[in-house]
Amino acid sequence: MDEPDTALIGAHGYCTQEMVNLLVTGKARSNVFDGTVSLGDEGGRGLPRKILKGLDERSPFGYLSLFEHYGSLQVGSRMRFPVYPIFVVCSESHYTVLFSPTKACLQVTTDEGGDGGGPQREFDLFFYDGLANQESPTRLTVRPGRRREDGSGGGGGDDDDLVPPLEHCIRTRWKEAEVDWNGAEPLL
Repeated sequence: MDEPDTALIGAHGYCTQEMVNLLVTGKARSNVFDGTVSLGDEGGRGLPRKILKGLDERSPFGYLSLFEHYGSLQVGSRMRFPVYPIFVVCSESHYTVLFSPTKACLQVTTDEGGDGGGPQREFDLFFYDGLANQESPTRLTVRPGRRREDGSGGGGGDDDDLVPPLEHCIRTRWKEAEVDWNGAEPLL
């Protein structure tokens, strides 16, 4: 934790980022970026430096956030490309999960700095929201790099008000992906 007095449970009983990271990675880090960031004393004024700690190794599970879509944070590659195809999703004031029965979705594409061996073809992700009282996960078909020219990817147009927040989260990991809800009602 960046601050020694940081609690794992925040105001109103909300889970903090430190708690999420503890459950996902085994370490209660305050941030989701890779490595550390040093702040302070840039001008040599003798001010104490503040070290912000991110992840120091690849996470077993991934993390996607609507806050990244809005530019409020950056999820590092250690959580963007986890060991297992399971992603905790932070969107709309609570956490949900996306998972895949295969690891094909974890391969890195050329656009993501890889060798091009990533998922150029479609793959399925399953979405589960415990607060929605779902009887079973919703199957989403993701087609990387196939978002239509009108900006839509299955759930809505290029107007952020009409695009399901989950699609924004998915596109922080799979850029320009078309998302097919396979007949399920997109969650707005």
